[in-house]
Amino acid sequence: MKANVEDYSKVSYLEFYDVDSTRNISDSLIQVLHARTPAHFSRNISYQQRDGKTLWLLRTRYLMDKDTCSATFYMDKEMTGVVAFKEN
Repeated sequence: MKANVEDYSKVSYLEFYDVDSTRNISDSLIQVLHARTPAHFSRNISYQQRDGKTLWLLRTRYLMDKDTCSATFYMDKEMTGVVAFKEN
């Protein structure tokens, strides 16, 4: 997350929730999520390629300029890269 936020110095708190998995994310939804990158995230994110139906998901909560934000990151099966993410 740190590498993909435009100004990480504005993040004052970061919390992670339990890791889970999903098979309900289609390739077309991944494309939509890539197009909807939130304003405070970099436009030059290097996404990992999907490798199979199952993706790991990791939910986060953080403070950005005193606003509580949350996001869900969908990761590849080795959990080495982000395939897509969304703000909740």
